[in-house]
Formats: sequence, C-alpha cells, structure tokens
Amino acid sequence: MMLRTLVFGILIIFISSSAYAEAVPGHILLKKWNALAQQNKNVADTARVNLLNALAASYYQLNPDSSLLFGNKALAMAIKVSYSIGETRALANISKTQYIKGNYTESLKASIKALAISKKNKDLEGQANAYNGIGLIYMSQDKIVSALEHFEMAAKLNIRLKNTFRLAANYVNIGICYDQINQLDRAIDALIRCIAISNPNKHYKMVAMAKNRLGDIYFKKKDYNQAIIYHRAVLESRDFQDDWENSFAYSGLANAYYQQGAYDLGIEAGKKGLILAQALNTKWDIERSLKILSACYAAVSNYKEAYKYLSLHKIYSDSLLNETKENEINGLHLKQQQVENRELIKKNQINQQQISINKMVIVIIALIAISLIIISTIVYWSSLKVFRLNKSLKKNTEDIAAQKDQITAQNIELSELNNTKDQLFSVIGHDLRGPFASILGMQELIRSNDLSHEEMGYIFNKFFDKISVTTAMLDNLLVWANSQQRGIVTRPAPIELADYIDQLLNVLNFLAAEKKISIIHTRKPDTLIYADPDHIRIIFQNIISNAIKFTGEPGAINIFYEVSPTCVMIHVKDNGVGMSALKLKQLFHVAGKDISSYGTKNEKGVGIGLLLVKKFVDENTSGFNGNFDTAKSKKNVGNENVENIENVESVESVESVESVENVNNPATVNSNTALTVLSEEGLGTEFIITFKRPV
Repeated sequence: MMLRTLVFGILIIFISSSAYAEAVPGHILLKKWNALAQQNKNVADTARVNLLNALAASYYQLNPDSSLLFGNKALAMAIKVSYSIGETRALANISKTQYIKGNYTESLKASIKALAISKKNKDLEGQANAYNGIGLIYMSQDKIVSALEHFEMAAKLNIRLKNTFRLAANYVNIGICYDQINQLDRAIDALIRCIAISNPNKHYKMVAMAKNRLGDIYFKKKDYNQAIIYHRAVLESRDFQDDWENSFAYSGLANAYYQQGAYDLGIEAGKKGLILAQALNTKWDIERSLKILSACYAAVSNYKEAYKYLSLHKIYSDSLLNETKENEINGLHLKQQQVENRELIKKNQINQQQISINKMVIVIIALIAISLIIISTIVYWSSLKVFRLNKSLKKNTEDIAAQKDQITAQNIELSELNNTKDQLFSVIGHDLRGPFASILGMQELIRSNDLSHEEMGYIFNKFFDKISVTTAMLDNLLVWANSQQRGIVTRPAPIELADYIDQLLNVLNFLAAEKKISIIHTRKPDTLIYADPDHIRIIFQNIISNAIKFTGEPGAINIFYEVSPTCVMIHVKDNGVGMSALKLKQLFHVAGKDISSYGTKNEKGVGIGLLLVKKFVDENTSGFNGNFDTAKSKKNVGNENVENIENVESVESVESVESVENVNNPATVNSNTALTVLSEEGLGTEFIITFKRPV
C-alpha cells in the first residue's frame, strides 16, 4: 500500500497549489511572462516573483523540469528583491517538484529552508506548507511517526489560519499515516474530521478521497458492508465525480464483493475500475483491478479469464516493483543526506559555541589583559592536544578497518580455494573410480588363467579399449582441473550433444553390461548446443553413472532428446529404485554421507556428484529461460513436491513435451528450470536438462 500512499500524497500536493495557478491556465501565464521578459529582462520585482511562482505551480504536474526552472528563477529574484514570502513560495514549489521527480533529498532541503525562513518571518502559511511537505517526504520513506508529527503541526497552523481546504488535506494525510501503522480507529477519526470540514466548505474532492480511504479501512476491518457503503458514496456523489477516485472506488467494491462471495458483482465492478484506470494510466489501480478480476474469475471457475488477468497483473506488479526499488534507492540517498545534515548541525553548534567563547574572551581581554593571555594560551594548547589526539585516533581507526577488510578478503579467498580443491578431488574420485574398477576386473580374469585363447583375445581387445578411453578421460579431467585452480571458468562452444553422449557410453556401456543393464540412446539429428565441453562430460558422466548405480538387474536406461529452434532438451530415464520425496528435496542442497547411499550392487559413492551436476548446469544455463516450460510440464504429475519452479511465462509449444506433462502416477519433482528431476520411489528416476543452442 505504500505506493498508493505516495500517490495520495502527490495528489494532495497538486490540490494544495496556489489559487493563482488554479485560476489561470499555465499557457496564459507563460504568455504573460514572455511578454514581460521582452519588455525588460533585467527588472526584478515582487509581481514577477509571484508570476514565476504561479508558473512553477502550474507546470510541475505536466512538466516538472520546466516547473523547477521557474521555481529557481523565482527564488533567485525573490532573494534579490528581499521578498521573503516569494522566497518561501518558490522553495515550496521546488520542494514539491523535486518530490514528484523522486529527488527526496533535494525536496527535504528546500522544505527545511522554507520552514526556517517562514519561522524567521512569522509566516504561518509558509510554515504549514513546509511542515506538510516534510511530512510527505517522511511518509514516502515509511517514517510514519515523524510524518505524523509534521502533519499534526501543519494542521494546528491551518486551524489558526482557518484554511479549511489545507486542513482537510492534513487530516487525510494523518488518516493515511494511522492506516499505515494499523491504528485503524484513529485513522477513521481523522478521515471523519476531514469530511466534517469539507462538506460545508464544498471541498468535495477531499470528501471523495476521505470516503475512499474509509472504504479501504473498513475492508481491512472486515466490515465489508460498510466498505461498500463508502465506495458507493463516491460513485453516486452528485457534487463531485473524478475518474481517478471512481477507479479506486470500483476496485474497492470488487474486493468487498469478492469477500462476500458476490463474484459476478465483483467482476462487473472490477472491469469498470480497470477501464478507468487504463484511461488514466494509473499503474497501481490497474494492478489492483487486475488482481481482483483474476480472483473473481477463478472463484467462478472461469480459469481462462482468470489466467488472462493474472498474466496482466504480473506485468504491472513487476513494473510497480521496479518503481518501488527506485524509491528505496532515493530513500537511501535521503538517509545519507540526513546524516550529513546532522553532522553539519553539530558542527554549527560547535562553531556557535566557539563564537560565544571568543566573545567572552574578548570581554575578558578588555577587562584583564594578562588573564586573557593566560586563558587563551591554555585554551589553545588544550585544543591542539585534543586535535592531535583525535587525529591519531582517527588514523588508528582507519588502520584497524583496513586490516579488518584485508583479513576478510583473505578469508574469502582461502574459502574459495578450499572449495575448488574439494571439487577437484570429488570429481577425480567420481570420474575415475568406475573405469579403474573395470580395468581391475579384467586383470583378475587374465590372472586367473581360466580363459580360452579366444576369450583371452577378446579380453585383451576390451582391455586395450578400456585403457585408451580411461587415459583420454584422465587427460581431459586433468585439463579441466588445471583450468579450475582459480575458480570455475566456463568456456562455452558449439558442440553436438549426441556425439558427446556416444563418447561417454563407450566407457559406461561396459559398467552397464556387468549389471545386465541396456542403455538405449535414441539420437536425433541436429542436437547442437552451446556449452562448455568439459562441463557437459562431467554432467552426464555423473547422471548416467548414477542411473547405472541405482538400476537393478536386468534394467534399462533410455536417453532421448527433444529439440526446438532455440534449445535442446535431453532426458536420461531409468527404471531403477527411484528416490523418496525427502531425499529428492535434499538432492541439490546436501553433500557427503547425508545424501550418499549404496547402489543396487552395493556400489559406494561420495555424495558429491549431483551437486557438481547442478553447479555445472547452472554455469552453462545462467540467464537462459528455454522454450520448454518446466513448471507447466509438471502440472498433471499429481501430488508433487516441487522445488524452485520459476519462469512460468513465455511458454512455447513443443511437440514432445507431453512426455513430461502426462505422467500418470503421482511423482516427486525437483526443478530449477534448466535442470528437472522426476522420481518416484520404486519406479525410477528421470533427469531432464535444457541447453540453449548457439546464436
């Protein structure tokens, strides 16, 4: 609701502008100014200051930059002719314009300066405007207590001035503040006061704003009938009609109807509010209307319309989130400026104290010259000593901070080096255990002397093939390990994925054959992807090895592909023992003995392989949202445990996605978009990875 609060605050700035700007259109004021400027450019007087201030007040909504230009000209001219009221009005215009532009630091500076001048000149109206402006800035930064204090001071001054219009605006702001801190009864009291003041004085705009806010507050109190009464009062008012207020009232009605179960009425009101909000291009009201329309359509089981409005709602909510982030950044700048202001105030106080001391010293000099010399000498040496001590302390503090930063950086670097070392050893243990075990098995057969001549020839041929392939694998692994000494470096290149899988199967088919497991590799033409070749080898070495490890005799492992113009999806599916929901949930988050388990022939692992798979998949798919929508593909799985599902938009139809969509049995799913794991205990596991194609 903070963004809506800012919109209320900005609107109150608009409706609180000068009477001159409201009465005379901006283009007429500009024409008058140009005529005066042509007559005599160097003349400065109060009339011209007032005209420039009126121009600034009329343009800050349509063209904030022009408003800022006129405000600064008015300020300079007012200072030149010593026109204090014109100076405070110029500062108020500058503050409002900077607020609208999101420059809260500059807005606060202008308001504080205007307040100081107004107090000096006992200008109550200027003080009230400055307090209101400062309150709006604090409210924009969620400093509600400080905002309340300034709004209440502005209200007290406007009571003295009998300015009912601005007093009504103060009460609206006070009501908003109490609403933000969830003191709803006090918020209602402030808004009722606004209505009580506004009705007899025909401030119908303020009445509409207060009633809409009351409707919102009663909605929070779950008094939906009362919320409907206030929102309808805005829509049915004969005194004032405004599309912006009506848009908010319609969306408020839609929310109340939804809570009462009157979904058709909610849809009708939501659509009316959406039409008005779109015409005004008020993003917050558009987002609010879209959200309630989606909920109402879902409630009446019209999921097509619900999805349409939900998709539009996400677009606007993302846009509003970006604007909120920009406001937060501006808020940080404001906080920094406030700290600097406090430091300047302290320095000023010290300077004032020093001036007082100097005056006292001068008086003492006039009375007793000798005593003055002694006192001056003592003060001088004491100040010098304090200065030297402070300078030394500051230097020591800076040295300690620098040493701390250096130690922190060294600790981070050591941690990264240790992590890389662990990865290297884990990969070596994972990738070489299987091939060397096969070679040792062949050696045992040869040493047994129980083989015929033909069998010996066959074994020697296989032995030679195994050593050749393992040597090549070791060479590749050492090259990869050398490249990772300073962290994981990805060197993507165009590679034919099916060819790489064939190379791996030259090694892994032997392990599979020992367990009577058939590996069926169904190739497709054009499986060209863009990834790091070493990473690809390590990814599928681990996945296929795990499939062999956890598949019993006899078993089958299917490797097949799905392709589209922008990406390639590879499936590695086995009919092994599968995984429980708990283990799958831990799959990419836990390493070592906590996740490792024995295979179907008591094969042992180190519990690091799938963590490496995820890490290398992340490295090779970073920033890529493929055309295969993993979230949608699991919609019919059943009672799922779905982890980290993201990016449910930009769905593109692909012919064989049904292989994932139409899983009949309830399955457990773990997905991080590019890497998806489908598994059910006792029925097997399927890994699905999506890679992008070369551009």
